[in-house]
Amino acid sequence: MAAVLIYSSKLRSSPFPLYRPRTQNLLLGAGSEAEETCVECKQAEEKNPAYIAGRRINKGGYAKVSVDPSHPYARSLRGKNYKVIFEHRLVMEKVLGRYLLPGEIVDHIDGLTLHNDPSNLRLFATNADHVRETLKGHCPNWSEEGFGHMKLSPFLRKGVSRIDSYAESKARGEVRLIQILRAALKLGINSPYLLGTHHWLKQAQIDYSSQTKIKRALAVLCP
Repeated sequence: MAAVLIYSSKLRSSPFPLYRPRTQNLLLGAGSEAEETCVECKQAEEKNPAYIAGRRINKGGYAKVSVDPSHPYARSLRGKNYKVIFEHRLVMEKVLGRYLLPGEIVDHIDGLTLHNDPSNLRLFATNADHVRETLKGHCPNWSEEGFGHMKLSPFLRKGVSRIDSYAESKARGEVRLIQILRAALKLGINSPYLLGTHHWLKQAQIDYSSQTKIKRALAVLCP
């Protein structure tokens, strides 16, 4: 099933980067080749248990993967002969057959940032379009304290420290854990979209051996 395109865009052909990890085939539905891992990925996995099958899961719960250094918009890493890019953007590029522009936004329809199946992705021309669509019909979940600060005059508001519970939760690694657990509930803990995530659950001493235990862990993280 193809990705959802929110706006029309002329597809531009371009040399496409090599997607190093085995997750390319797993995510795009290839066959037995999906089980193969390049030598570089195996060596990296041995050195860093958080780097599995070429995937790194950041604190926001998004997967990053390695691509060829010829990719014009991927991030360079010092001392490395490859670049990294968000996996969901690379999957969308594969679907479209072109590089995404920096201002284009790829959204996860079900809200699961690790669920990078093409059918779960939709493309927006700008972040403004993305925010407008995703917030349609939803009320902001302001905290009581934060809502109180909004009522202050601009002059008084300058002396008030900013409340950002999401940023605090992200800094503690809780957002990453929540995304992993939510994906595990919907997709199954052994889903290919959860490659490179089990390490974080073990590090947090979360028992993910059953759906019930996963739900309990989520209840603790999202009271």
